[in-house]
Amino acid sequence: MTDLISTFSTLQQKRRSPTTRRKLRIVDSGDLPTDLVPALRQMDLLASGDLPQVTTLASSATTEVYRVDLGWGPVCVKRAVHNGTGNAQALALHRVSAETAWFQVACGVAPGVAPTVLGSLPGAGVFAMEYLEPDDFPSWHSRIAAGRLEPWAAAELGHLVGRLHAASAHSTVVRERFATRTAFTTLALSPRFEQAASAHAGCGPALARLEERLAGTRLALVHGALSPDNLLLGPRGPVLIDADCAHSGDPMFDVATCLAALAVRMVGHSQRRAELVSAYDAFYRSYFAHVTWEMSEHAEARAAALMPALLLADFAVDSSGADRRRQCATAYAMLSDPSRRLDDLCIRWLEALE
Repeated sequence: MTDLISTFSTLQQKRRSPTTRRKLRIVDSGDLPTDLVPALRQMDLLASGDLPQVTTLASSATTEVYRVDLGWGPVCVKRAVHNGTGNAQALALHRVSAETAWFQVACGVAPGVAPTVLGSLPGAGVFAMEYLEPDDFPSWHSRIAAGRLEPWAAAELGHLVGRLHAASAHSTVVRERFATRTAFTTLALSPRFEQAASAHAGCGPALARLEERLAGTRLALVHGALSPDNLLLGPRGPVLIDADCAHSGDPMFDVATCLAALAVRMVGHSQRRAELVSAYDAFYRSYFAHVTWEMSEHAEARAAALMPALLLADFAVDSSGADRRRQCATAYAMLSDPSRRLDDLCIRWLEALE
């Protein structure tokens, strides 16, 4: 990847993008889910007479997350939200089961790489895990946004993800335990591919081929949402969270997701683009040092084919400006004529940003 880093020195562009920080708030009694306290009691986390204090954390339309301060310490409670219909309820329950199972498998391979599960009620769509203080476990996204683009973080993440994929590769147990792909398809894949399709009218056939390949590939345990938002940098190394899209599938989806996130940030952090290129290089090198379950060039080609689709999805959200339209056009060109190597793809991307 030396050529990639040297190529960057000739490609400079200044651009900044604002970032926002979500704030915590104390939950009013009217906002507190009525089933939260009984759930804590069922998980044997609530002592008799204890009055929990609840604070809402960053949540989404499909997930509610709380910090619950108990007499013996804080815990993090995650609750899947559904609209009451059969399919939505089944999806909510599956997400809890998949996430807690992924945490347990990952910690079995590398202790401490995911929060410890303290209790789970899969039938109620809720589970509790250890609470990780944001000051001690900042997200990689927040550090990048603050201009702290340490390549060592990308290298450690690459080694970690490579170890997790290698440990689960060709595992019959993993294939059976994580056979359901509904959450991944519904929450991660379909929305992004729909966004990509809206960005360019001609990319439908290429996206369909990628989706078909992903559906037919079950090589290892996939996190399914490996973005910088879901990576915490703890005192002892990376910690991965939000694994409710975990499934048995193509590990290259995790690789493409992480590298695409870095490539997208090369647009908004032009003054620190060299460090982002170094992070891209560090993840790429460290991860593929662990690819032993198949020919690494075959795996790399699949990741390189996926990345343009994920880039298209990211830029489809706002493609009104001339720069955005050019970036969408570049991503479509790389989707139509994919590189087989991830360093070649990054060079094409950097040249387009210039």
